[in-house]
Amino acid sequence: MEVTISKPAYFDYAQCLRYVDRGFDECLYHVKDDIITKTISINNERAVIQIAEAGSTLNVKTLTDSTLDPDQFSLYVRSWFDMDRDLSGFYNLFDPLLTPLLRQYQGLRLVGIENLYEALCWSIIGQQINLAFAFRLKRAMVEKYGMRFDHEGHSYYFFPSPEALASATREDLLELQFSRQKADYIINLSQKFAEKLISKEELQQLSLAEAVQVLSELKGIGPWTANYVAMRCLKFMDAFPMGDAGLQNAIKYLQGREDKPSMSELAELSEKWQGWQAYATLFLWRSLSKD
Repeated sequence: MEVTISKPAYFDYAQCLRYVDRGFDECLYHVKDDIITKTISINNERAVIQIAEAGSTLNVKTLTDSTLDPDQFSLYVRSWFDMDRDLSGFYNLFDPLLTPLLRQYQGLRLVGIENLYEALCWSIIGQQINLAFAFRLKRAMVEKYGMRFDHEGHSYYFFPSPEALASATREDLLELQFSRQKADYIINLSQKFAEKLISKEELQQLSLAEAVQVLSELKGIGPWTANYVAMRCLKFMDAFPMGDAGLQNAIKYLQGREDKPSMSELAELSEKWQGWQAYATLFLWRSLSKD
């Protein structure tokens, strides 16, 4: 099955590809010759897709048999790349801090994590460690508890189901180099999802403040993590991980200052980006890369 998706304004596949393929040990998709091969799950049905650019469109091809219809694959990819969002309001902010970044990285989109359970697990894994180690931890967990699909000499993994990890023990995850605390958080989270106590669709019906409050009640989820998940999964455009070190460093460098911005200064900047804080954060994070 093949699906063609028209590229919207302010969309650049190369910019998105640079974000997707940052040189880390990603186990849920693979990039080769500008083609993304990715495992996905839609309505509990697993599939492997390939995404490639073809002029003014993206072409999506399935590598596995599926009962899903083309529109479902199209919707997934458009959502993953946030392609249905009109970004004209963001590009018309005329903010002096962001304007150079909008020119330099024009077309970058907020590439998401479509599965809420995966997004929360990933945010827990990445807490207080460097990204390289976080990706290694994720791979170890996914390879042990997820399903595998082999294609043309490469293995692709599906993120584990909550049920698979709900039955894990702390000792199981300690063997994968998880800390005791993170092991407990992952198992507790998995049990709640296995019991259907958390719903992405229900969270998306709430305000950002309400969604952050609900997420923050989960063990291991603080304000930063809740806002990160609200950005990358729930797609709240006003989500803003204010205490993020990368965000603070980006502003420090761009403003040529010696100190990091204070919380009050960040709040003031956030007001200027009202309704687009998530995208402002994305572009500020992107500015930290040297290429």
